[in-house]
Amino acid sequence: MGIIPAGAPYRVPLNNGFWILDDALVQFDTYSAELSLVRPDEIALYARAFERLAALALYGAEVQKMICGARDRMIARRS
Repeated sequence: MGIIPAGAPYRVPLNNGFWILDDALVQFDTYSAELSLVRPDEIALYARAFERLAALALYGAEVQKMICGARDRMIARRS
């Protein structure tokens, strides 16, 4: 699992969250409906968006450092 830092330079518009369930189905929710995409070109578009988002994310020791730093800043503000 990765976490995208708040200050990361987003290159993908984040209008809605989405789920790539497999290579034949992508789902996402809007305010009024759940949409299922099955066309290969649509699935490929979301796969590219996911790759771009994953490239912005931190993983492993980097994400642990980010979380610990945020925790430490919160504790310092309380003091």
